[in-house]
Amino acid sequence: MGQLIMRWIPEKISEPEFPEGYRFHRWKRGGDDVLTEEQFRTQWIGMRDPSFGEAMTNYFHVVYDDMRVPDDGFFLAISPGGDMAACICIQYGQHDPDSATVHEVFTDEKYRGLGLGRVLMTKLMNHAAEKGFPELWLTTDDWRIPAIKLYIHLGFLPVLSEPDLRMRWQALLDEIGETEIKVIDEDGKYAVLKK
Repeated sequence: MGQLIMRWIPEKISEPEFPEGYRFHRWKRGGDDVLTEEQFRTQWIGMRDPSFGEAMTNYFHVVYDDMRVPDDGFFLAISPGGDMAACICIQYGQHDPDSATVHEVFTDEKYRGLGLGRVLMTKLMNHAAEKGFPELWLTTDDWRIPAIKLYIHLGFLPVLSEPDLRMRWQALLDEIGETEIKVIDEDGKYAVLKK
């Protein structure tokens, strides 16, 4: 079973504020005065499930070394103590040469529930709009209910491009507290999916 696919047509949107003491940082590959490359790597890996062990270290390099992620494509929320509290990155050209993709959205467990992901998502969405991308994509999993709610609230539409996606999204309607949602159907047209 593949991931859920969602798409948004970029336009400038309002950005919520970070909670007091938290701040935005656009980190650049190679390190800067906020986080060295080693600090970034250690904190990025440390925010994830430690049971993945060496596999997560290897996965870090899959993301970090992906040249579709521009050098300054890492959007971070920095905690009052100076640590990475949440991160997200953007890929260029993943779905087609003129598109952008939301990639690796993650908030450290101890900072969840503060709205950091929402702020970072809006900053990335505005970046895509400012760069003139005609579409912004993301993929997610059925069990990521809080993230799915956020993406729908921000205007991302489910794309029903695979045969099983209609049924999966219908099953998710109750879990996300919706009776209907706007989607891009199997023919690539806007439609409404109902329970």
